[in-house]
Amino acid sequence: MINKEVREYLNKIDNSSSRLKEHEISAKIRGFIGTQKERTLEDDAEIFAFSVYTDESNETAWNSYFGPIASFADKDGKPVDFPSLDTLSKETLDYWSHRLKNVNHAYFKARYADLLIEFKDYSESSVGPEIFVVAIDAHIALSKQEGLEGIYAKQELERAYFLAKKYKQKDKLQNIFDLSVSLESKIAQDDKPGLWGFTLEWFLLGSKISIPEDILDAYLESLEERRVRLLKQNSVWPLENATIGLARYYKFINDSSKAEAV
Repeated sequence: MINKEVREYLNKIDNSSSRLKEHEISAKIRGFIGTQKERTLEDDAEIFAFSVYTDESNETAWNSYFGPIASFADKDGKPVDFPSLDTLSKETLDYWSHRLKNVNHAYFKARYADLLIEFKDYSESSVGPEIFVVAIDAHIALSKQEGLEGIYAKQELERAYFLAKKYKQKDKLQNIFDLSVSLESKIAQDDKPGLWGFTLEWFLLGSKISIPEDILDAYLESLEERRVRLLKQNSVWPLENATIGLARYYKFINDSSKAEAV
């Protein structure tokens, strides 16, 4: 059984509309549990769930979307992660599955669904397609949170894109494309390459979906106009990103004259 204070805290924030952050939740949970001698599986499952960090590139120490927030050596020089994969078991995933069915906040839905997807090897049953859909929908919802900084909105949408592409959710990909174009036009800043060009990277180079010609032309025109503006400025890094992105796309569609022009 989970610690009473942890349960009450999670229930409270589950019914809030605010943005939830894993490091804050982790600190609260560990504070409630403290140094108590007896920790239940549920306690450990919640500590693990919110003490891992995420990486959209899946290049963490565990080669996963999730990774340990800290790594160090014990007194014998053996590497130790916190949290540790040794915490995980079939029962841990069963608990997360139960939690997923009983939470309301999109953040919790995304977190528990992602945990089930990334650590499915610890379960005896496969992850059903409904889990992918829950995760994708939750990340899409999080990307739309009011007041969310552009880079974080992009990260949420990128996770939705990754899952939809990996698990062949074509209808979801079409929706994510529309959201990606809209988000990029909203948050793009010439001197911040991370806030533009991602629609090209995800969809024009990496996904086979139907893109209306007028939308495609307007998007490419916006990238070309940005490249021209950057060419007139002393802004080498953004210009390099704009140039390489467009050149890769023109090469991808075998338009050598445009690639050379760029």
